[in-house]
Amino acid sequence: DMMLFAKPPRMELQPLNVVTLVHRAVDEISDRADQAGVAIRVEEGVGPLLVEADENHLVEAIKAVCVNSLEACSHGGLVEVMIHEQPGDGRGHGRAAVIEIRDDGPGIPAEVRPHIFSPFYSGREAGRGLGFGLSKSWRIVTEHGGRIDVDQPLAGARLMISLPLAEKPAA
Repeated sequence: DMMLFAKPPRMELQPLNVVTLVHRAVDEISDRADQAGVAIRVEEGVGPLLVEADENHLVEAIKAVCVNSLEACSHGGLVEVMIHEQPGDGRGHGRAAVIEIRDDGPGIPAEVRPHIFSPFYSGREAGRGLGFGLSKSWRIVTEHGGRIDVDQPLAGARLMISLPLAEKPAA
């Protein structure tokens, strides 16, 4: 994880379906969720959303955000992963695939939010993580031209990974 910051690995970009990437990430952490007694639900209200991405890197980024949410939940908790398309906003953000990860944990305290993407920072008590998960995700997502936004809903936490959609090939 530390090498990701010192010398990011070379990415091998190819057109990939975000829905497929999310399902792979969730499948890879499903045993961990079962052991914690936390349900993970994926909602995909869209057809294929293609992004130019390195499959392994992006799956790791999605997994890290999901694991962070999973660890925030108590037994019987819920992590929801929703996938949707966001139209361009005319302010420099084009069409994007959005992966929204919500949990019903305690939320992210206001004093912690500015630091959650900093390496070695953990808002949890000592011994519960190294502080690399969200910083690793942030690095991977930004290397793909995307961004991660944090929102504090009334309950739990919500992180949104936005990735630029691949240009459709000319007809």
